[in-house]
Amino acid sequence: MAPKRTKDDAPTKSRILEAAVKEFARSGFHGARIDEIARASGANKAMIYYHFKSKEGLYTTLAIGVLNQVLERIRKDSELDLPANEKIYAIARTLSEFIESLDDDLRRIVLWEVASGGKMFRKVFAPKFVKPVIDIILKAYGQGMKQGTIRKVDPVCTHLTIVGSIVFVNMVSMLMRETPFGKLIMPNGFEARFTDNLLEILQHGIE
Repeated sequence: MAPKRTKDDAPTKSRILEAAVKEFARSGFHGARIDEIARASGANKAMIYYHFKSKEGLYTTLAIGVLNQVLERIRKDSELDLPANEKIYAIARTLSEFIESLDDDLRRIVLWEVASGGKMFRKVFAPKFVKPVIDIILKAYGQGMKQGTIRKVDPVCTHLTIVGSIVFVNMVSMLMRETPFGKLIMPNGFEARFTDNLLEILQHGIE
C-alpha cells in the first residue's frame, strides 16, 4: 500500500531531491543507492518510490527540474523585442551564466553522465532540452540572416561551439579551482570574464 499523502509531502520531496543530488554526484547514476538517499533525506524507501517510482524516475525528475529552469530563460530571451543577433547573444549569456551558477554537485553529475556513456543524456537531456533549444537557435539564426544582422554560418555548429566552450571551462574550473595553477589562470571572477570574452568572440564571428 502506498503511503498516505500528507501536508508534509512537498518538503519531503525537496529533502529527497537534495539528498539525491549529493548521492548522484558522489556515485553517479549506476552507483547511487536508494538506501543512502533515504538515510540522508530522513525519508523511508517506500516514500521515495511513492514520489518517484524508481531510481531512474528520481534522476529524471532532478534533471528535468534543472533543464526546465534554463529552458524557460532561453525561451524568454527568444521572445525579446530585439534584432535576431541580440537574441543570440542574450541566449548565449543566459546559458553561460546559468551553468556558472550550478553548484559543484550538479557539475559532477554531468561528469558522471559523460563517463558512464550518456544513457540518461540520450534519454532525457536530448529530447527534453537539446531539441527545443536547437529549434529556438535555428529560428533566431534564420531571422538574423534574413534581416542581414548576421552572416551565413552553420547555426547548429556555432551553437555547439558556444555550449562546448561553456561546459568545458566550467568543468575545468571546478576541477582546478584549488590547485596553484588553477588559481593563477582562473582567479575569482574568471567565469564572468569568460562569458564577456565569449560573447565578444561570438559577435565578431557572426556579424
